[in-house]
Amino acid sequence: MLKSFLKSRSFIVIVLLLSIPLFCVNIRNFQRLKRTPYCNNCNVLLVTIDTCGARDIQCYGYNRQTMPVFCQYATNNIFFENAYANSAWTLPSHASIFTGLYESHHNISTPYESKLAENIPLLSDVLHTNGYETVFFFPPNEPALPIDDVYKRGMTRLVSDGYGEDNYIDRALQILQQNTMAGKKTFLNFHSYTCHEPYFFRGAPLKFTKNIFPFIPTRTPDVFYPFTEGFYQYMLTRIPEALKDNEYGNLTDTLHRLYNKLKPSHGLEADKRVYNDTLSGENLDPVVLWGFYDEYFYKDKIDIHNAAQMEYVRSLYDQKLYDVDDTVIRKIRDAMTKTSLKNNTIVIITSEHGEEFGEHGVFGHTTLYDLNLKVPFMMSIPHMDPFSISNNVQLVDIMPTILSVLGIKNHFTFDGTSLVPLLSGQQIPDRLLIAEGGYWQDTLPQKAIRDGNWKVLIALKGTEIIPYELYNIKVDPQEKNNVILSNYATAKRIIEKYKRALN
Repeated sequence: MLKSFLKSRSFIVIVLLLSIPLFCVNIRNFQRLKRTPYCNNCNVLLVTIDTCGARDIQCYGYNRQTMPVFCQYATNNIFFENAYANSAWTLPSHASIFTGLYESHHNISTPYESKLAENIPLLSDVLHTNGYETVFFFPPNEPALPIDDVYKRGMTRLVSDGYGEDNYIDRALQILQQNTMAGKKTFLNFHSYTCHEPYFFRGAPLKFTKNIFPFIPTRTPDVFYPFTEGFYQYMLTRIPEALKDNEYGNLTDTLHRLYNKLKPSHGLEADKRVYNDTLSGENLDPVVLWGFYDEYFYKDKIDIHNAAQMEYVRSLYDQKLYDVDDTVIRKIRDAMTKTSLKNNTIVIITSEHGEEFGEHGVFGHTTLYDLNLKVPFMMSIPHMDPFSISNNVQLVDIMPTILSVLGIKNHFTFDGTSLVPLLSGQQIPDRLLIAEGGYWQDTLPQKAIRDGNWKVLIALKGTEIIPYELYNIKVDPQEKNNVILSNYATAKRIIEKYKRALN
């Protein structure tokens, strides 16, 4: 009876009906594959939301509705479920986006000191060479985004005035719109520091917490560069530490002079005048010393070992995510659905690192754990169907992907790879993902190497590679259970694979 049914017309009809959805999916993938480049001569809007970790966004599994607009926009376009930064802080990570290279290859790692070599390709420069106007919306005097030392090559326009104002994103979208109407191809990088600590608000009610810790400031005027007796004494201690660790690179001599003038105190008002006069005489914007202000007036007030305080601070951070989502990303989404930009603009939204809230004894973004490294990532390409990609991808993939999608041929050697095969429903070769930066035990450079679900942290002692932590990310996404001792063979296998990749 079964044999006769399998030979019947009814069975054949059922099989054909069940095959239709799969056939349609394959046709769509075939069409994607045949439609390379996907958006020749299109605009590119690259949005980098500083300090925006994936783990704090609901479409990546978070329990708070921090970024509903992003999640709706991303899942209606090309949504990358597992994207990772190649460093834990802005300077090297953003440079990796623009070069397609790891930090150890582009060598942008030290503020005020690192300069991008002329022989290293820069995304904006390559696009400018291919007829693009390249526009940057950057904060002014930002050492983590050094214009002259990294991004000036190929830069057509820099817009820093009015940074952080409500209409800042409107001005960026207006330039895109005007250039489109004028027939100009445009690349625009919009960088937002909205989510970066300190988490200050302009009178907005707190959305995700009812707790109050009044000694933790939430209003900008509370900490806007005051020169107090406590700050003066802090500077006398902190400047020598910064000089010892070479934290300020080529500003070391300036800090020496500032310290030598401040050390003989003549009273608070006189010390304040010496401080301001020195900064003015050195042509040094006070924002350059923001790290000192941030530590003394903000971070040092927070006890990272106090769970209630850290949950409160994280709630403030979550509200900053909501704020950037409700303003910047909402306006981008609306502009791309209601204007002529929809049919000729590629949109990429990502971040160059996330944030930790005491989970590994740190408040900030200095470690190579996934709380810092896993970032949101979405693309919108005109006329492409929405779909999600679960493959592990990294920020160094962005430059080769943009060039491929635009159909710009090149012979550059990247650490990243074009994601166009994934956009075509195919696969990319198996590979390791690398993150770099910081030091193990404060002395040895460290790296994180990801191989599928496994991630090993290594320290470099000359040519010796020392594995010191290993995590199975699939079963331990918070990286709480170091299994290096029980799975040393796995760590060794990944390191051998890493060595072969270097050769």
